Amino acid sequence: MIYGDQEKSVELLTDVLNITDENKIPYMGWQYEERYILAK
Repeated sequence: MIYGDQEKSVELLTDVLNITDENKIPYMGWQYEERYILAK
């Protein structure tokens, strides 16, 4: 938790979860904007 600020901590965690795929691998900037995943 960000010291003393639970609201900011929750916001940061939500942002992190929103910029990762189902395997918890972060999207690159352009992938995040387009929600584009490269074929495996």
